[in-house]
Amino acid sequence: MSNLLSLLSTEVAAFASAADKREYLIARAEKIFDDTVAKIDLPGPDQVIDPLLRSVVRPIVGKLYDDVIKQLEANIHA
Repeated sequence: MSNLLSLLSTEVAAFASAADKREYLIARAEKIFDDTVAKIDLPGPDQVIDPLLRSVVRPIVGKLYDDVIKQLEANIHA
């Protein structure tokens, strides 16, 4: 359990100190993809499937981040 808390506190500290939080989250999501999903043998040629799947990580994470920020700003101004 202490390893999990250590990992969590490290991630929160890294996120808090990031100059561009949106880019930080995108980079982390791409790293998680590279470390986990890219290692899975998916149907189809890996040289086509893996880059295709990885290319959607950036826009999805960026859109989620933008939507969360927009909602937080709306709640603050309400």
